[in-house]
Amino acid sequence: MDQSDSKVKIEKGKKVISDFGYNIIATMAVTIVLQMIVYPYLAASFSADVYGQLLTIMGIANIFAVSLGGGLNNVRLIQKNLYEEQDITGDYNPLLILSSSISILIFGFIVVVQFEIRGMSIFLLLFYMLIGIIENYWAVAYRIVINYKANLIYNIMLSAGYLVGIILAREIGNWTIAFVMGELFGLFYLLKSTSLYKEKLKVTPLFASTMKAYFILIGTNLIANIVNYLDRIFLYPILGGEQVTIYTVSSFVGKSIGLLITPVAGVLLSYYAQKSFKMTLKKYWVINGITILVGGTAGGVAMIAAPWITALLYPTVFGSANPYLLIANIASLIGALTNILSPSVLKFANISWQIVIQGIYAIAYMGLGYAFMISHGLFGFCMATLLVNLIRMVLLMFIGHFSIWRREGE
Repeated sequence: MDQSDSKVKIEKGKKVISDFGYNIIATMAVTIVLQMIVYPYLAASFSADVYGQLLTIMGIANIFAVSLGGGLNNVRLIQKNLYEEQDITGDYNPLLILSSSISILIFGFIVVVQFEIRGMSIFLLLFYMLIGIIENYWAVAYRIVINYKANLIYNIMLSAGYLVGIILAREIGNWTIAFVMGELFGLFYLLKSTSLYKEKLKVTPLFASTMKAYFILIGTNLIANIVNYLDRIFLYPILGGEQVTIYTVSSFVGKSIGLLITPVAGVLLSYYAQKSFKMTLKKYWVINGITILVGGTAGGVAMIAAPWITALLYPTVFGSANPYLLIANIASLIGALTNILSPSVLKFANISWQIVIQGIYAIAYMGLGYAFMISHGLFGFCMATLLVNLIRMVLLMFIGHFSIWRREGE
């Protein structure tokens, strides 16, 4: 009997490791194509000021896609057991349509008024954002049944689409094509491999509680993603597009490492959502310790290689970005490690804590970011980013510990 239990544990362990592997490889595929091919190509094709505007617009589009689509994705995982216990389906497609419609209006207003985008580019940007919201939600299908092999294929399709898109963008002369083609390839695979779009537009008795949880997560995700792209949103109107380009290039390696390791958070939440999983304080701190150790080691290696990689991919901007490389990349890496720790709080703490954490994070970021930027320019903004990310990490760990401790005492 003991031998049988041991074999089961070994198989479960292998499955967890393979899921982490699939998810990291999936993200690597997209990250390599975007960060090492698409963005460097666009940076070389446009002036620093125009490229800074491009980065800002794409940052805003991604805020909507990840906050609304990813929020609905996480709500479905959190509420999964409730729907299964009552053997009902529904609510999610109506919420998807509602949130997508509102976001199209807001994003359309921003790109027309703030950035004076006109013609076909408006349509392509709105289309990109809409598909992004849908895909960020539909990808939950791979997390419900824990099928990260399918998620890997989906990300490979995205990558292939971006490569096709960059060729078309060069021929047509419109950079938005590169991103739209990537999302179209990904959407095609989602339609082939999932069935969430077939669910009826039905409202169930759980709609009110699900909508409440969704709106809370939209709020917290918006704050988190706005802060994530605050370097672009904040710097652009104050210091201009050129400084956005310099900061983005200087933090490139740290953010790329973050993109590679952040998918671990998605896998963790998938397992936390399973009925059989029981979180304890010991497990919590083991997971935190491994995350910091592995992430810190990978980050240390990346910091050594950062000057060479940045100079290779962004030769025209490297000279301006070089003074900020170390601090900007460390700040980005700490932010990414904090994101890996967040699923514990998302699943096991009261959902209201999400508002508290992200609220404190946003206020501290904007306050310190502005103050340090006014007094010390771009270097001050990098210092503020590092300090705020450290505050968020400590706060998240404390709330996670307190929440799990209370659950164990019940």
